[in-house]
Amino acid sequence: MTTFFCLLSIFFYGLDAQVFPSLLTRLGSSSLQQGLILGSAFFFFPLSSILAGYWADRVSKRLLLMAAMTLMALPFALLGLIEDVWMRIAAVLLFGLGSGAVESLSCSLLSDRNPGRERSILNISQIFFSLGAAGGPALIAGLLHLLPGMGISGLLFLVALVTAAAPFGFLFDGGEGGSPAGPPAGSWAAVLRDRTLLRLSLSLFLYVAAESGSAAWLAKYGELYLGLSPSLSPICLSLFWAGLGLSRALVGFFTISLSNRRLLSASLLLSTAFQVLSFLMRDRSLALASFFVLGFGMGPVWPTLIALAGSLFRESSGTAVGLLVALGGLGLPAVQLLIGLLSAPHLLGLRACLIALALLSLANLLVVQGCLDKGVCLSQNA
Repeated sequence: MTTFFCLLSIFFYGLDAQVFPSLLTRLGSSSLQQGLILGSAFFFFPLSSILAGYWADRVSKRLLLMAAMTLMALPFALLGLIEDVWMRIAAVLLFGLGSGAVESLSCSLLSDRNPGRERSILNISQIFFSLGAAGGPALIAGLLHLLPGMGISGLLFLVALVTAAAPFGFLFDGGEGGSPAGPPAGSWAAVLRDRTLLRLSLSLFLYVAAESGSAAWLAKYGELYLGLSPSLSPICLSLFWAGLGLSRALVGFFTISLSNRRLLSASLLLSTAFQVLSFLMRDRSLALASFFVLGFGMGPVWPTLIALAGSLFRESSGTAVGLLVALGGLGLPAVQLLIGLLSAPHLLGLRACLIALALLSLANLLVVQGCLDKGVCLSQNA
C-alpha cells in the first residue's frame, strides 16, 4: 500500500507541478483554467470517499481498495490521448473517483490492523507518500529533459501502466486484519450526528485547503517571484514535501508520549507563521528554506486527524474515516478554484493568495483547541 502511494505520488505530484499549472502557463492557459484543472481532479473525491467508506464496513476493504486503485489508472490514460484543455478537465474528473476511495479505504484498513497505534502508523504510511511527492517533480522534470521524445503523453501512459499494475500486490496480502464485525444498522447516520467527527471534519477541511492551496501553486510561484526556470521551479514543491515527510517520520517513530493536542497545536502554529514568512521572503535561498519549514509544520496534521477518527469509531472505521476524508476533501476543489480566480494579476495576485492561506491554519488552530478541550483524544492514541 505504501509502495503504491510512493509510486503514484511521484507521478501525480510531478505532473501536478509541471503540467498543472506551470506548463499550462507556457501553453497560454489562464489562471482560472489552471484552477479548474486542479480543482476538477478532486471534484468527485468526497462522494467516492463517502461511498467507499460506507461499503468498507460491509464488504472487504482490501478488494474495494484494489478496485479503487485500478480506477485511478483511467484518467492518466485518457489525459495521454486528449489535447484540449477543457476536455482534459473532464478527464481529470475521473481521478477523484479513485483517489477519494483509495484514501479512505487505505486509512481505515491501516487503523483496523493497528489498534492503539493509529497515529504512529498513519504518519509512517504518509512518509512514503511524501517521499514520492518530494521526488516526483524533480523526477518528471529530469525525464522530460533526458527523454524529450517521450513527451507528456508518453509520460501519462507510463503513469497509467504503473497505477494499473500496483493493485495486484494485494493478491499476496494477508487479509483484512483485526477489525470487528460490521457496524450496527444506522451507524452512518449515527456517525454523521457525532459532534466530535464534525469538528474533526472542519479541521481537516481547513488543513486540506491550506496544504493543497500552497503545494499546487509552489512551482508557478517559483517561476513568477523567485526567477526559477521551468526545469528548476519544481524544487519548491520538492522541498515542501521533504519537510512534510520528515515531520511525519518524527511523529511516527519518536513522539509516542506527545499528546495529540500539543502536536496539532505546534504544527498549526508553525504552519501559520511560515505560510506568511515563506511568501514574504524576497531572497531565493531563504524562500526555499521556508518552503521546507512550511511543509514540516503541516506534516503531522492530516494523518493525526484521520487517526483520531479511526480510533474513536473503531466499529465503523470505514464509515467514519470515509466521511472525514470526504468532508475534509471539499477543501481541495474550493481552494483551487478560488486561487485560480483571484491570483490573476489584475486581482490579488498569486503571492497575496498564498499568504492569505495562513488564515485557514490560524482558524484551524482554534477549531482543534475547541475539539480537544472537550477531553477528546488528548493522549497519543486514545
